[in-house]
Amino acid sequence: MTLAQESADSAERDRARTDDPSPRSEDHSDAIAETGRQDADAMQPLTIDRAALQVLREEAERELSLRRAQASKSNGSSPDEVHSTFGDAAPDRRPKASGKSAAKERRSGRVRAVLPLLLMMAALVGLLVAIYLRAPAISHTYPNTEGPLQSYLEAANAFLGWLNGVLGR
Repeated sequence: MTLAQESADSAERDRARTDDPSPRSEDHSDAIAETGRQDADAMQPLTIDRAALQVLREEAERELSLRRAQASKSNGSSPDEVHSTFGDAAPDRRPKASGKSAAKERRSGRVRAVLPLLLMMAALVGLLVAIYLRAPAISHTYPNTEGPLQSYLEAANAFLGWLNGVLGR
């Protein structure tokens, strides 16, 4: 019995219990038979689709090769020296390392490290510009922020003046 069949049977049993208007506090024979059936169902192995199992195996092998490549970069050792966490993985079935050069791999690693930083900085700049543009509405809505907003606007205007001087306008 598969998990879907088991859950459907369980839902059907639950519906039958709630639909039955007569309380059966004295009748335990159904409960005992049901418990025995659940135990028998639990003893049967789960069926797994072979295609899904093959996909999972390939993904595990791909993950293993990526981890070996990362470990070899950080340790400076060859990928063969890194021990497998999967003892039953056959060496001939492992995917080969990609043909990228070491310089391209390092460059892509830097891009992956710098891109989130650039996105966070762009979000921060966007927030600061939005506050600069909406300062009058913010100070009108929240009167206690008028002093800090005025200081921020003065600092932003000084920065914009400096930036205009640097750019030669």
